[in-house]
Amino acid sequence: MEITKNRKANFNYEIVTRLEAGIQLTGPEVKALRAGKLNISEAYVSVENGEAWLVNASVEPVMGANMRGLDPVSPRRSRKLLLRKKEILTLSKELDQQGMTAVPMSAHFNAGGLAKIIVGVGKGKKLHDKRATIKEREWNKQKRRTLKEYS
Repeated sequence: MEITKNRKANFNYEIVTRLEAGIQLTGPEVKALRAGKLNISEAYVSVENGEAWLVNASVEPVMGANMRGLDPVSPRRSRKLLLRKKEILTLSKELDQQGMTAVPMSAHFNAGGLAKIIVGVGKGKKLHDKRATIKEREWNKQKRRTLKEYS
């Protein structure tokens, strides 16, 4: 079940590799994710001290979630990504290259009911690359319309 998608990620970045990571959440945050209250459009992934972190992702609180016994948590707090040590090392090496950035592409619940984040590692696109992407998208849209007209 898909929770959310970062629609701007493919437009702003040329994604080279993707990997799936678990995310460490509290109980009320899981309830918020099930309600679709996750925003990853401004988020990014960083590797610090051998751990991967999802930074600046917003999980809005849900009314009715049991908050007793828990500290009020900031909606934009950094959340730990659950990856194997080997995956963290390769992610860290890729991020050390010039101009590489790790951005969350989408979030979903897997078959076991666990929250997962798809992380894309890529290089930021220049303005002319973005224009080429728009041009290609418009051309494909026009082709589909023309083919639909004649079929």
